[in-house]
Amino acid sequence: MIEKSKGIVLNKIQHTDNKNIVKIYSESGTNAYISFKNSKSRQSTLQPMTLISFCAERKTSNQMAWLKEVEYSSSLAGGYYQMPKAAVCMFLNDVLYKLLQNADEDKDLFGFLYETLQQFYNQPFVPDFHLRFLIHCSRELGICPMDNFQENYVFNVQSACFEYAAKPTAIQQEMAVCLHNLLHQDMFPADKADIVPPHLRNVLLNCLLEFYNLHIIDLSKIQSLEVLRTVLHD
Repeated sequence: MIEKSKGIVLNKIQHTDNKNIVKIYSESGTNAYISFKNSKSRQSTLQPMTLISFCAERKTSNQMAWLKEVEYSSSLAGGYYQMPKAAVCMFLNDVLYKLLQNADEDKDLFGFLYETLQQFYNQPFVPDFHLRFLIHCSRELGICPMDNFQENYVFNVQSACFEYAAKPTAIQQEMAVCLHNLLHQDMFPADKADIVPPHLRNVLLNCLLEFYNLHIIDLSKIQSLEVLRTVLHD
């Protein structure tokens, strides 16, 4: 059986001296493939978060498919290297690997992720992209915070909506307004004034991670978190 598809590389591990096992998320879900690793093969440079078009062959239904052809679409390595963009890319890979490691077919989710990552690689760096990604991704997953924001409301991660607070702190108020705004904005803001200010980025990141931990999947122990927080510190 031959499979032809676009995909997002999630993970690659060594299998034998000349083979790797590569996990790829595509329209059909997440599957593991055997790839050759030799100096002449384009498969040898497959890295996590690379966007590809590929052809794979599965000889029997209970056998892992072999990658036969790989064409590269986009990756971080293709453009000018930026440490902040690389840190966000590492974080997104950790998030997607946890979210998608056993994912089934979902053409809408795949289309959203593939197109969003392609834009991320090809556009100038947006320092709050990881926050926008988490919000928009939760919408695609069908679990998005309710935007019932009003004055003197703060965001409650447990109920996933805004609630009245008699004496909200200044940072709670700022964060609530910021989250409310992000729920209505595009993934890539046209106006730089819409970008989350530095002093709120880690605060809002902690809030969204707690939201994911409670309602979707635990992201609290991913290795890239401290790198991301350090590089995009307030």
